[in-house]
Amino acid sequence: MNIALHDHIQKELLTHHSLAAALWLIDAGRELEFACDGHTGFISASGSSHTVSLWQDDVEQAFDSAEALFADADFAGSSLLALWEYLEIITLF
Repeated sequence: MNIALHDHIQKELLTHHSLAAALWLIDAGRELEFACDGHTGFISASGSSHTVSLWQDDVEQAFDSAEALFADADFAGSSLLALWEYLEIITLF
């Protein structure tokens, strides 16, 4: 992987709050901690099980792809896609 490309995409996420950058970074194995309206969540990918998970309050929701997670995961009563512009990125691991 080209390090310069990875760094550029990370900057795009952190500076411009790019959903496309978040999807790419999660697919590349990065993990994301975020908050919205007093709730915190954590997104991680598992290479061995080929799933992407959303953790909230010790409850896991697993999906086949980052795209499916953003479209279908329930976070505080809404999809992450619907909440994306309101999410505060806490840490990108």
